[in-house]
Amino acid sequence: MPDAQREWIEHTTSLVAPTVLVHPTCNSWYNGGNVPGEKRMYMGYTAGIPEYRRQCDEIAAAGYTGFELG
Repeated sequence: MPDAQREWIEHTTSLVAPTVLVHPTCNSWYNGGNVPGEKRMYMGYTAGIPEYRRQCDEIAAAGYTGFELG
């Protein structure tokens, strides 16, 4: 797994961890909990649009370092 991908997953996981969206009893399509054997992972971004935009701008300004574009 590329470093940029791992770092993004760690970032988004830390944001959603204190919410009910990934609570062990929350078995929903949005966290993979409704599929037996599926790794549970929330794919949304919970820090809000301004922070998401800031992150995107920072990544773009750095030339997408760590990303594999093709």
